[in-house]
Amino acid sequence: MSPAAHLATASALRQHIDAAEDLHAAVFRPHIFTGEGAFSALNAATGWLRSMGFSVGRMQARSPSGIMFGACDISKWRGLSAADRAALHGQMIAGRTAASIHFSHNLPPEAVTAVKAGIIQRIAGQTAEACAMLKDS
Repeated sequence: MSPAAHLATASALRQHIDAAEDLHAAVFRPHIFTGEGAFSALNAATGWLRSMGFSVGRMQARSPSGIMFGACDISKWRGLSAADRAALHGQMIAGRTAASIHFSHNLPPEAVTAVKAGIIQRIAGQTAEACAMLKDS
């Protein structure tokens, strides 16, 4: 392989690694959902979590809901001890028109993989919607 080909291959590999690192970092950034109707953002965020294999805790007014990877029954926030809260894989904070999901750094590897796939699917869906809107205009 020529030096130029090695350089091109190394550059492409670096871009791939950078993209993978960016995706991994994106797992731990807040994931924001918004909606027009009452609790539409909450429903969208909960649906996204469940589609990736997460369980969502019961709602409690003005408190977050716990998130765990796998099938779990999670109590309301006030029913969780400090140790229970620390063991959660994240939390969701939701209101009538917005919801934010915050994952903890104690996510198991299979959960990180699921969230990465969920991020990619969410971006693909938003891109498809934007393309359809442009096509219709």
